[in-house]
Amino acid sequence: MANDFAVAKALGNQRLHRVNENTERIMQLADNAPTFTESLTHLLLPLKTTGAAAQAQEIQHLINPDPADEWSYITLGSPDGTQFAKGSPFLHRMGTLGSEEWMITFTLSEQFMRLGAWWFTQVWRAAELATAARIALTDWSVLTAAACARSLLEGAAYLSDELPGLVGLWDGFKREGEPSIQNLNRFVQELNRRVTTLQYASRIGQSKKEPGQVQSKNVMTYMQKLDKREATTDVMATYEWLCDAVHPSFGSASTYIAASLRDNAGTHVYERYERHPLETLVTMSRGLHPRVAQNAADAIVMATDILCEDLASARWVIDDLCLTADIAKALKLKVTLARTKPERNATCPCGSGRKFKRCVHRWGEAGIPLCSDTN
Repeated sequence: MANDFAVAKALGNQRLHRVNENTERIMQLADNAPTFTESLTHLLLPLKTTGAAAQAQEIQHLINPDPADEWSYITLGSPDGTQFAKGSPFLHRMGTLGSEEWMITFTLSEQFMRLGAWWFTQVWRAAELATAARIALTDWSVLTAAACARSLLEGAAYLSDELPGLVGLWDGFKREGEPSIQNLNRFVQELNRRVTTLQYASRIGQSKKEPGQVQSKNVMTYMQKLDKREATTDVMATYEWLCDAVHPSFGSASTYIAASLRDNAGTHVYERYERHPLETLVTMSRGLHPRVAQNAADAIVMATDILCEDLASARWVIDDLCLTADIAKALKLKVTLARTKPERNATCPCGSGRKFKRCVHRWGEAGIPLCSDTN
């Protein structure tokens, strides 16, 4: 276990304080959220029949439901005339089966659950990496801290790049007013594309030229965009130090250098390497700057600043979808992120601080996050 005083001296009290403070913020976001959720993706069932009565009979035959189960379903048509159905025992029937109102509720409920599952994974990932990075840093396990901080920063860059498009898509759809089947299909098609990318994009198999159906962007693309957005911080310089540390490169080797001294005549450089170099680093009169450790600390602070704000904004959009479409009453699964519509004069659960009747969870209103402090 590293000496707390030595860690503070090596990193600087202010830097270490911000690491601890920001890690607590992201942990609080995770701890205030439920510990699990459930999600559902309904698969398309091809239909051979046409007409409401015939299709209802065919769906019943395909599903073959237990008499004790309450199934609900919707029917869909593709541009080439092919007919499909989606069936579910996990949604309460709201409105008349086959009605436009029910199709909208069914469809938006599914999208809400998928977005909620994605949000949870991002919160849990951020909290796990930030905590691990801080523990490693205060134990002076610098390479571990650098690896976790790098991954945390990449996650922040990813969310910072993807979130505006998600917010803009929901905002545009919501402002159009009460949904119709036409604008619902357009919205869901694009949302499906985005959520599928967010949840399932991968680079596995690309080295063998056998990539999956959904390919993720190169992480460097996200990092370069974040570097341009963060005008006051040299994101790429920090990121490059962390990359160098986790590779068998200079950055990795430098974490074990306890002293590096050049003689006055310039004839040689003396270096001392230690498995645990912290004490020597902070006691040498001409001690080295532990650049990897300092950049890991800065990455933790930078990433958690971005993540706390963006995760709160993403949560607000998910809440807005739930409250605007009144989705909670349709769900049978334990979708723990679901917000139930409160009484008109109750405080809105989205975190805006307004009474629900004065908040914006109505079709035709804006879908832009009102605050960054939801819980």
